[in-house]
Amino acid sequence: MAAVGGDLFKVGPTAGAVATILFAIPPVVPMTTLGLKKVSPEVVEAGQISGCTRWQMLRHVYLPATRTEILVGVNQVIMLCLAMVVLTAFTGTQDLGQELQRTLAGTELGKNFVLGMNVSLMTPTFDTAISSWAEEREKKLGLD
Repeated sequence: MAAVGGDLFKVGPTAGAVATILFAIPPVVPMTTLGLKKVSPEVVEAGQISGCTRWQMLRHVYLPATRTEILVGVNQVIMLCLAMVVLTAFTGTQDLGQELQRTLAGTELGKNFVLGMNVSLMTPTFDTAISSWAEEREKKLGLD
């Protein structure tokens, strides 16, 4: 246990991962809570009348009804994680942020531009992929 605690507070990849998680998770919680509160009472009542257990209510009633808010929260998490990639480079992680930090110190303008665009374009790419997957899933389940 001491080894885990020791690694957690050292400057390095573990500290960067913990900082990223602690920074990125909070936006998804209020978005999910908001979505769960917005589920109409009629939909909840229909689930209860059909005899759903608590787990079935969550899986088949609440989660499909809150899909939009949950996806907005996931999108925010992705954006915040990518923002932290650059900041965690200062804690000694070996990733895209470290490469960006190295090139910023130099005079390679083209490489800086490409790396910056890479980080900037990851979020809309992930957002599009997640949204299209969710739409396909909705159509497959007949929820559209």
